[in-house]
Amino acid sequence: MKRFTLIASFGAAVALAPLSAMAMPIDMVYWLDADTLDASLNNGDPVTLWADSTPSSTRVAEDYDPPSGTDASQPPTFNAGVINGHDVVSFDGIDDELVPNATVGGTRLTWSTMGISSGMTVFAVVNPATRGHASNFAAFILGDHNGIIGVNAFDTGSAQTVGLYRHAADAEVTSGVPAGAFIAAYSMTNAAPSAANTRSVSVDGGAAATDSTANTSQTINHLMTIGADEVNRAPSFDPRYSNFTGDLAELIIYNRVLSEAEHQEVGFYLEAKYGLDTAYVPEPAGAAMLLLMTGLVPLVRRRKE
Repeated sequence: MKRFTLIASFGAAVALAPLSAMAMPIDMVYWLDADTLDASLNNGDPVTLWADSTPSSTRVAEDYDPPSGTDASQPPTFNAGVINGHDVVSFDGIDDELVPNATVGGTRLTWSTMGISSGMTVFAVVNPATRGHASNFAAFILGDHNGIIGVNAFDTGSAQTVGLYRHAADAEVTSGVPAGAFIAAYSMTNAAPSAANTRSVSVDGGAAATDSTANTSQTINHLMTIGADEVNRAPSFDPRYSNFTGDLAELIIYNRVLSEAEHQEVGFYLEAKYGLDTAYVPEPAGAAMLLLMTGLVPLVRRRKE
């Protein structure tokens, strides 16, 4: 059973509460948390199976095994305690990829089969190893052939950028991205082809970049890939479509646009867990309220029992 212990900044346990006590919405449709990976993994071991932490889910992310032809993809690797003592999955930026499947060895997921027919919200805790990008397309954290969530896109210098991309339409944060790990948050008011579709992206709870350009060519039926725009592309296929280089600690997907209060709650949970300095402000309640009123800085430590 997983529990979360709130620890005061001086290290004494002051409250014990499940995740719901921090008011994080628990109706996510996909949730990958590197802390839940097989305990037998050692640093550098391949991650071939990553189970969805959503309650009662059979979904997974796993190494791609093509039905025929050449397999140009490889699994990413495990590394322990990288971000505030929490584990990560590391992608090499060349051919490391995972595919979300409905079950182990089952049907690959699309936005549609994940239950996303209109709005969506995605949170990712990442630490890109490569800053800046020499071409004009994204290094994808989560892709579906049309693109979706990435870093280092549309810039030709050394700056870090973070964006949500759908063909020619994008929303992109181009300044103020931290040098280390950060929380990237993305939302789209309508994931299906629509003239009325606002995309939004923010970093660590800062000001959101938005875009409402009509994009009727997008689809909710393309297969999803983690770490790339599309699975099993040979590295020489097109240098503009680059794989993600760096660490992914947590990925949370909702099939709706969260309210501002809910967005803050998820952001604060991730901030506290990973020891990040962000602009997220929680809606304090219960034990969290007590900690805030006494001026203590809460951290979240996962304890497995």
